[in-house]
Amino acid sequence: MSEEFVITETKFEKAAEEPDIWNDMKDALEEPQLSAGKNSYINKFVGSDDCLYLNVYTKCINPKKLMATIVYIYGGGFFKGSSILHSYSPDYILMHDVVMVIFNYRLGQHGFLKLSDKSINVPGNAEIKDLQLAMKFVRENIKNFGGDPTQNHYRIRQLGPDVRGVLHGDELCYIWKNGQGGVPSKKNFTL
Repeated sequence: MSEEFVITETKFEKAAEEPDIWNDMKDALEEPQLSAGKNSYINKFVGSDDCLYLNVYTKCINPKKLMATIVYIYGGGFFKGSSILHSYSPDYILMHDVVMVIFNYRLGQHGFLKLSDKSINVPGNAEIKDLQLAMKFVRENIKNFGGDPTQNHYRIRQLGPDVRGVLHGDELCYIWKNGQGGVPSKKNFTL
């Protein structure tokens, strides 16, 4: 038996986009979707490819003095994790004069898959582009949430020092799936 499948759109091709500008209060009470992937605790696939959300936690958006910003990038070996796990609750951190930012990014095949067939348009490194866009948003907008853009503190869990180039905006520094830094070769991501 054989069937022909035509791929008209893939979720891999679309780069993360900057959010639309808003001036009013934004309702952000609902938690975002998890990034699509396998939950090893329940042995099921969970989440959605509609997961690119950034959470900003602050106790005051008009402080007398701008506050330091903590950007927390969760770990998970690039194939699991989420910004909405309750172990990342900002309650304790917000007892101090800081702004906390945590965000989702694409994981696993949604984050790293690259296909050599150009007609399918799966260029790869979506996860890195998600990280870079989130950091750009923080640099350009954190002041609107009471944060000082010159005082960013990064807490990176299980990503290690390889993510430094992404955090500092180095377009040439990518994280390879095997944890090595540098410019990825086509061999690492092409199927």
